[in-house]
Amino acid sequence: MKILFPHSEEIPLLQLIPKTSENRSFYQNGLSKLIPRLRLKVHSNIDECHKLWEKFSPKQSLFDLWDFRHTFYKGYQNTPYFFTIYNGVNPVCFLPLTYDYENKRYEWFGSDWHEENKFYYNNPILFSLIKAIFPTPLELNAIAPESLPKPDKDFVNDDPQYVLSIKNVDTIESLLQLFNKKRRYNLKREYQRIQTMSPTIEWIENKEAQLKYILKLKELSLARFLEEENISAFNSDDHFECSLNIVKEQGTYKIHILVITIDNKIAGIDVIAIYKSNYYLLEGANDIDNFPGIGSFMTYLEFEDAIKRKMGLINALQEDHNWKHKYFTARPMLKLAQ
Repeated sequence: MKILFPHSEEIPLLQLIPKTSENRSFYQNGLSKLIPRLRLKVHSNIDECHKLWEKFSPKQSLFDLWDFRHTFYKGYQNTPYFFTIYNGVNPVCFLPLTYDYENKRYEWFGSDWHEENKFYYNNPILFSLIKAIFPTPLELNAIAPESLPKPDKDFVNDDPQYVLSIKNVDTIESLLQLFNKKRRYNLKREYQRIQTMSPTIEWIENKEAQLKYILKLKELSLARFLEEENISAFNSDDHFECSLNIVKEQGTYKIHILVITIDNKIAGIDVIAIYKSNYYLLEGANDIDNFPGIGSFMTYLEFEDAIKRKMGLINALQEDHNWKHKYFTARPMLKLAQ
């Protein structure tokens, strides 16, 4: 189905999914009587989208939060397209999308940077109708498997998300015991080696100071990948705006920035978000050429900090980057196979 622009009027679902032999699979499990009562409306008004999000979002993770998603809307300025099915005046399911004009495709609201994405419906039997109104071209990534009412061949494995449960961990030593001997030794070795350099360790909590360090993070990231193209996310000015917005809009979630300075030179910067008992390693950069092992040093400090804050889960997000598998458990994510 190609729906390229929002509709100001509601469209009868019976018009989109007529009761024909080709569509007979839709008219099962009670849907035969329900479909004639349903209407589709596509919302692009941001206030209307906000209300829908608040109605359906479980607010379990950082990525469930309107405040966090909205920071990316402000950064990328892509039009939202919330495909919503109504039963009378009541929304019963919706698909929160945006249109990426650069890549010419629909994707999750907030951009494809987000994870633990979900489909929203009041009843699992409605999921087949959500699929029926998928616009094209469409790319849906990092879908939480529990969002599907049952396994579906149209959804395949995406890059996993890397998480570490620390719910019952009281000390950094207890946490280290969860790793095998070699990894435990290597992490402690790098931590102790960087400590001999007398690093200055700062946890930046002030919002104004955090904004200044986002600029320094951009500079550090671009310098780190100076000779490589399209690797630093900060090659995009829009991404930089999103990172600033993440700091500005904190409230429901909190931002903490770890800064390591050695010999008056910034060795590493990491941005962490905290929501409920979840500790998210959002983004960072380090000067590994001048300070090899700085990444492990910062990981050790973040493990220690998360334990002190009595967090339940450390979430390192997707993409292994050749290190996450050493300490984290891979949690499956799905994507739409097209």
